[in-house]
Amino acid sequence: MKNNRTRILVLISLLSASCRDYLGEVPDNRTLINDPKQIAELLVSAYPGQTYAVFTELMSDNSGDKGPSDKYYKDRNKVNFKDAYSWAGRFTTEEEITDTPKQYWNSCFKAIAAANQALASIDKWGHAPQTDPYRGEALVARAYAHFMLVNLWAKTYNPATAAQDPGIPIVTKVERTVFKDYKRASVQEVFDFIEKDLEAGIPLIADEAYQKPKFHFTKGAAHAFATRFYKTKGDWEQVISHADKVINSGNYEIFDLKAGRTVSELKASFMGAGERHNLLISCPNSIIRRKASYRHGLSVPIYDRVKERFTGPLSSSDWLYKYYGRSKFTNLGKFKEYFFYTAEHVGEAYALIACFRYEEVLLNRAEAYAMTGNTAAAVADLNRLYAQRVEKFTPVTASAIDKYYTENPDFVQPLHPFYEIPDHVKFLIQAIVDATRAEFLGEGLRWFDIRRFHIPIEHRNGDSPLPDQQTPTRLPGDSPKHCLQIPENASPPLKPNPR
Repeated sequence: MKNNRTRILVLISLLSASCRDYLGEVPDNRTLINDPKQIAELLVSAYPGQTYAVFTELMSDNSGDKGPSDKYYKDRNKVNFKDAYSWAGRFTTEEEITDTPKQYWNSCFKAIAAANQALASIDKWGHAPQTDPYRGEALVARAYAHFMLVNLWAKTYNPATAAQDPGIPIVTKVERTVFKDYKRASVQEVFDFIEKDLEAGIPLIADEAYQKPKFHFTKGAAHAFATRFYKTKGDWEQVISHADKVINSGNYEIFDLKAGRTVSELKASFMGAGERHNLLISCPNSIIRRKASYRHGLSVPIYDRVKERFTGPLSSSDWLYKYYGRSKFTNLGKFKEYFFYTAEHVGEAYALIACFRYEEVLLNRAEAYAMTGNTAAAVADLNRLYAQRVEKFTPVTASAIDKYYTENPDFVQPLHPFYEIPDHVKFLIQAIVDATRAEFLGEGLRWFDIRRFHIPIEHRNGDSPLPDQQTPTRLPGDSPKHCLQIPENASPPLKPNPR
């Protein structure tokens, strides 16, 4: 047991880098950096130490009410799970518990503070060439934290309204006062700032600067982030350009689900640094591995629906993402927990979680190809994913996709982004959206497509495990609840979002 705890302690110190230790320092003490290696060490804290994946997955249509069971966990997390599932404005017990919006908000601003401190320290060095990779990483990491904040606490990007839509504070300087008079910038201002940091940061990044590159913004990870950013903006040529740099590099590949791994082997490898589909990995304080043991979450009917939508256009329905566990404890085996004991029988849970995967880059490029009229290339990218996700794969065609959704109109969702989807690719876009939902089931990304496409969803509640016997609550595609509520502890107080 002692050796196991030692290994876990080493893992956590290397991978999560405890933002709390860094942020617990007096601001003036944090500026005492006299070696570029210390900047590299500081940048380990420039990544959020919490994750959005649990609460965004619960808010999405990937979660349901599985009905009562005396086998569920009965700790305080069950209340937060229900709050997220109910799209609550305030969570009941989020003050001291992981996997809540408030904790993620705080962790993003802590990451921004670390990036700003690194940039200030580099400026004191006078832009020495050996610090360029760290400047690049700091800029991209700062952009990423702002991007995640604005995409959770503000309206989804729309160029027609972004200049008026309230965003989040833009933080570019090292804190020298306890309370600074920050105000919410507009969504447009935040996006312009993110793009500026991205464009300045990516050329400076050098992969060889990192001993553990999967835990830093390498070139590949930064370009992957750029595909997500420009997809949100609807800048399709930029999506393709950045995706090409990842896909054509030959450094990454789709995770092979045909390798016949056991559940234990899958959990140990899927989010691991040794897997070539992971571009950027974090190690947040999270109970994401346990989420199947709460009442609200992935249910068998929802799993079956996601599977049907994904495999529908294909000749094979044998989806290789299998769930394990009993009907009320459905788990995909993507996450492994690392538990760090702080005292006897007391401790904190951590998990490796991929911030960016190769599969997302591929699907982002497929969507960009479809939106720019290159349907053959879009379908080719879809087939690259399909080939590794079903048994007895036969390539699908654009006409087969159109035929499937024409014959199954109930599977055609209203997709209303700020841009117009051409009629001739609307079913292809639907297939890409369904493939993205299936590929990232359990990882929280579905919520961002619900926001971006203004997809109306519903959650059902009731003691029956059968959805058709439960009471529905609908979330319209234009609901103000798509924006999380600004935390009450924001300092200084910020104007709350309408609910």
